[in-house]
Amino acid sequence: MDDGSEAIDIAQVRQIASAHSQVMLHEKKQKSNASVSRNLGVRLAEAEVVFFLDADDYFTTNYLIRRLKHHEDVSIDIIFGNYAEVSGLSVRDYTFQYQSGSAGEDFLFLEMGDIRSSTISMRKKSDRRFLFPEFLAKHQDWGFLVNATNLGAQVAHDVGGGVYLDVGRTSRMSARLNLEASDLFIDAFLHASERHISGFACKHLLASLYSENQQAFNYYSSRILQHSLSGKFKLIKLYGDCLTRLGVFPLGGRLLRHVRNGFWR
Repeated sequence: MDDGSEAIDIAQVRQIASAHSQVMLHEKKQKSNASVSRNLGVRLAEAEVVFFLDADDYFTTNYLIRRLKHHEDVSIDIIFGNYAEVSGLSVRDYTFQYQSGSAGEDFLFLEMGDIRSSTISMRKKSDRRFLFPEFLAKHQDWGFLVNATNLGAQVAHDVGGGVYLDVGRTSRMSARLNLEASDLFIDAFLHASERHISGFACKHLLASLYSENQQAFNYYSSRILQHSLSGKFKLIKLYGDCLTRLGVFPLGGRLLRHVRNGFWR
C-alpha cells in the first residue's frame, strides 16, 4: 500500500512488485493518513490473515510462522504482541502481558501496556470489520485496540518477539506530539474516565520532555490524577514541574534526552 511515496522510492517498490507475482501494489491517488491505508489494505487483501507493517519497521520469518500458527485458531480475530525498538546499533525490547477479554483502554492506560501497528495481525471475516480510526492523525493503533475490544473482538497476545521498530528517524510520526489528536482520542475513546485519561497523559510526559515541548508537558500534566501516579511518573512530573518553575524547561528536556541517548549506546 503506497501513500504518495517519492518517485525514487516508489520506482524501487514497483520493481519488487513486478518481480514477485504474489505481491500486489496499490498506489493511492491521494495521500492521506496511515489508518486509511491500513483499512484499504485489509479490504483489498486476498489472504485470510492480514499482517500490518509500517515503512520504518521489519519482522522476521520466524515471527510470521509463529503468528500464522496462532491464527489456526479461527475464533481469534486479532493478535498483537511484543516488539523491540532499534536506534542505530542499539536494540531495546518491550514486553507486555495482555489478558484476553481485557478492555483495550484498561490494558493501555491502567496497566500501561502498549500496542504497535506492526505487531498486529488479523483474520478477515466477511461479517465483521475492525478498523483503524481514520479521523486520528496519531494514536491510531491505540484507537484500533480500544475500538476492537469494545466491539467484542477476540483479541490474543503473542508473547514472542520478532518485530523491530526503527525509532532512529526524527520524522517518524510516533516521535511527534499532537495535542489536537490527543483531544480527539480522549473524546472518542476514553468517555471522560479520569483514570484512563490520566494514564493516557502519563504516557506522554517523557515524550514532552525529550522534545523540549513545555506546552505539551503542561497539557498532559493538567489531565493527570496526582494520587494515581506511580513512583516513576511522580518523579517525571516533579522534574518537569521544577524545570517549568525555574524557566529552564528546554534545557532540562535536552539534558534528559542526552542521558537517554547515552543509555541507548
